[in-house]
Amino acid sequence: NCSMFRWRAEALKNWFVRHLPLLALILCILALAWFILCFSLSSQSGEETGKLSTAMAKTISKVLGLSSESIPALNRGLRTFAHFVCFFVLTGLMCGACAAVFPSHARSFLWPLIPCILFAFLDEFRKAGIHGRHCSIPEAFLNVVGCILGCMAVGAFLRFLSKRG
Repeated sequence: NCSMFRWRAEALKNWFVRHLPLLALILCILALAWFILCFSLSSQSGEETGKLSTAMAKTISKVLGLSSESIPALNRGLRTFAHFVCFFVLTGLMCGACAAVFPSHARSFLWPLIPCILFAFLDEFRKAGIHGRHCSIPEAFLNVVGCILGCMAVGAFLRFLSKRG
């Protein structure tokens, strides 16, 4: 029912408005924690990151009932997808945090986008100096796509909330 949806969306918006300071604090903490996690994972040597992604691929393969021949392809897919997810979540959390900290600025959620994109490139370039890792321009652009879509997701959510009022 459409009126039920409108009521729930209005209740969601009211909850966010009432809890904005707490939400801002939680988003800032989550953004910092996610940044530290991403930075630590990207600082691993090639051997360390290979062991981690292979273990994850084996677990996923087992859970999904896939053959052991699928593990190398699954591993490559996980490693590629991790670039996108890392920066999608990081940028989403940072954009959400800025929107919560600066609610009177309608476009404050956009402020972290450029710093996140810069970090996305710099993080990939610094991997050239890590044993067993390499710098990949396509992966850097995948990081940037994650940044842009993370920011867009927050913008879409904020727009959804603003239409409810």
